[in-house]
Amino acid sequence: EKVRDAGRYLKQTALHRVQLGAHLSYESQSHVDARAEVVARKRNLCVDELQACVPGATESADAAPLAKGDRCGACKTLVVDFEFVAKRAGLQVAEGARRSKTWLRDVVFQACEDAGYRHARPTPIEAFCEELLDEHEAGVVGAIDEFYGFVRDLRVPAQDLEQAICYDVARVCPKRPRPEKPPPDL
Repeated sequence: EKVRDAGRYLKQTALHRVQLGAHLSYESQSHVDARAEVVARKRNLCVDELQACVPGATESADAAPLAKGDRCGACKTLVVDFEFVAKRAGLQVAEGARRSKTWLRDVVFQACEDAGYRHARPTPIEAFCEELLDEHEAGVVGAIDEFYGFVRDLRVPAQDLEQAICYDVARVCPKRPRPEKPPPDL
C-alpha cells in the first residue's frame, strides 16, 4: 500500500514538474518576445516618427549582442543613454545650470533602471551600469555635469562624454591613440 501511494505521489509530482517546466519556458520566451516588441515600438515612435530620440538610444532588435565581458561596448552604449536623458532634461541650455548634482545623479540612476526598455539585449548593459555607478558614481555625474557646463558656455569641451566616462573615469576602454600632428609646412 505504501509503495503504491509513493508511486502515485511521484507520478503526480513528475507531471507537475513537467508542466511547470513547460510553463516557465513559455513565460520566459514570452518575456523576451515582449521586450523585443517594446524596443521595436519605442524605436518606431521615438526615433522615426517623433524624431525625439537619438537612434542609438534604442537598440534595434537585430543589433549585434555585446560580447561577454565587453565592458567598453557596454560603457559606450550607456553614454548614449546618458546623453539622451541629459539633453531631454535640458542640460545643454542655460536653464540646465539650475539642476543640482543630486538631481543629475537620480536621472543617471533612472537611465540605468530603464536600460531594459531601451535595449534589445539589456542584461550586460544593466549589469555594467549598476557596476559603473557603484564604483564611479561621483566621476560619472561630474563628467556629465562638466561636459554640459562647457556646452552651456558655448565652449568646446576638452573631450567628448564617451572619452570622459569610458576612458578616463571608468577606464574600461583601452586608451585611444593620440592623433599624429601634421608635419609643419616647409
